[in-house]
Amino acid sequence: MNPHILFSLAVPAVLFGLILCVSISTMYKGLTLPEALRGHGGVCASCFYPVVEGHKGVCPECGRRYEEAGILTPALSIKMRPTWGSVVISWAFIVLFAMVASGYAVEIVFSAAGVRDQIARWFARGLVVVFVALFAWGIVWINRRRRAVFAPPPGLGEGA
Repeated sequence: MNPHILFSLAVPAVLFGLILCVSISTMYKGLTLPEALRGHGGVCASCFYPVVEGHKGVCPECGRRYEEAGILTPALSIKMRPTWGSVVISWAFIVLFAMVASGYAVEIVFSAAGVRDQIARWFARGLVVVFVALFAWGIVWINRRRRAVFAPPPGLGEGA
């Protein structure tokens, strides 16, 4: 096999792989709370130990004052996480990647002309419809997931 052809296929594959990895990471970060905050109201920003009262403003784990280290809260994590738009764009890249990969698979399987070519075209059109529906469902799911994960704690938004 010609090395130039192999190189011309490897570069886009590596770039697609990198974009896919970044997209998956962005979606995960945008749809979940950091591990340290799950089930806690706030954690020490230095060591991620849950903030407890009665230690005179000092973290019992690392010994730093909360004023110096800071306190990471779920409300603050909302500002630190990727935005809704970047999560949707990541979802679009993931769906696009799946669409291109399945398109190549269809082309490889149905590479002969004639009846197989017609079947391949109809199958590809069906895949496009499936991926458009998957993308739309993903946007709705992302919106619901972000509202559930990043909802304010009970009693925080009630007439302060």
